[in-house]
Formats: sequence, C-alpha cells, structure tokens
Amino acid sequence: MAVLAGRQLLGSRAPGAVEVVLVVLMGLFWLAFVALAHRRMQAMTTGRPPALPPRTALLLVGCTLAPALCGGVILVRHG
Repeated sequence: MAVLAGRQLLGSRAPGAVEVVLVVLMGLFWLAFVALAHRRMQAMTTGRPPALPPRTALLLVGCTLAPALCGGVILVRHG
C-alpha cells in the first residue's frame, strides 16, 4: 500500500503537507525496521540468539503496519 501511495503522490502535481509528512513517516518507519532487523541479524552471528524481547517484537510489528496505514491514509485523502 505504501508503494501505491508513493506512486500516486509522484503522479500528482502538488501533494499537500499532510501527504508529505506521511511519506516522511513511512521512510522513518522503514529505517527503524531495517535497524531493528540488522541488530537481530548481528545477534544471530554468534550462534543461537537470545529470545526476541517483547518490546522489540512490538516495535517490529509497529514498523511493519505503520507504513501500510500511512499509505492507506494517503490513498484515501488523495484518491
């Protein structure tokens, strides 16, 4: 959904401030997801990693769902 929203915004002439902020938030969520995943992969290099803490798992779920929600808002507002 985030990719569709980005495509729609690229095709528009003048995206609003809300849409621009949502795109920035999607990028930040993606970067946070990559950073958390990288930490987890590094923990796996030493053998069996420790159990994933609930807080990290919740952050990963949030970083997965948030861009989809932001993209949905963009599609609804701009569509």
